[in-house]
Amino acid sequence: MLTNLGFGGSSLSSLSSFKEARHLLDTAFDLGIRHYDTAPLYGQGYSELIIGKVFRNKRAHISITTKFGLGSSNPIHIPVQVALPLNYYKKKIQKNENQALTNIIPSPQTLAFRKIEAAQIEKSIYESLKRLKTDYVDYYLLHEGVPSFLDEKAMNVLLSLKKRGIVKNIGIATDYFNIVSIPSDILLEWDTLQYEVVRETSGPFKFIPTSSDKVHFLHSVLKNIKRTQKEYNPKLAAELLFQAVQANPKGKVLFSTRSVQNLLKGIEEFVNYI
Repeated sequence: MLTNLGFGGSSLSSLSSFKEARHLLDTAFDLGIRHYDTAPLYGQGYSELIIGKVFRNKRAHISITTKFGLGSSNPIHIPVQVALPLNYYKKKIQKNENQALTNIIPSPQTLAFRKIEAAQIEKSIYESLKRLKTDYVDYYLLHEGVPSFLDEKAMNVLLSLKKRGIVKNIGIATDYFNIVSIPSDILLEWDTLQYEVVRETSGPFKFIPTSSDKVHFLHSVLKNIKRTQKEYNPKLAAELLFQAVQANPKGKVLFSTRSVQNLLKGIEEFVNYI
């Protein structure tokens, strides 16, 4: 069941050093995590770069999600070994000016239309491949958008990338309720749907209706733990992850941490459920 877990890379670039980021990812891999989620937006490309450097010689043993349509895909000029400590201490000094990533992404429930053209996708994928040090990605997701943002040429580029094996699967990563609003016939050409966990208290998990043929990636399973617990609770984290994996056995359940200790404790507890 560890193969159903995926590690989220949104906070990798906020660690104090590349050595720390490498240790975290190496630990995740050693524990059995084989799926890694990133995007150009995460650290302005540094999250992709870190994952690419760490897993360059393990590429055949992992799957990678990256995204398009939101955030910069400009080439990186500052080495990651320099950029991470600079970014870390900058945030320490200017912590009141820097918001968490979840606060700078537009609210998924109020997505404003933005046109995504073919040239944007082509530029984004090749910059991502360069940073990830690979010639393909397993999952390529529209980031905080819906298919109506793409014109016909853009959609054709996506399908061409898939046909050529540059991306193995195409998908949509946004709010559950945004995806629900997409007509089922529009979803036919998309393979993967990534969205936050939606569930009533102690009730069943909600999945996108009429999309049983899609691979579902669930995230934010552990989002509310800090709000209800004074300190990290590995047993509770493991229980929530296990419940999500049970509900979504054909897909992935994403989680993230910046602490190797919390990662070790959480996976140890998770294994006890298997």
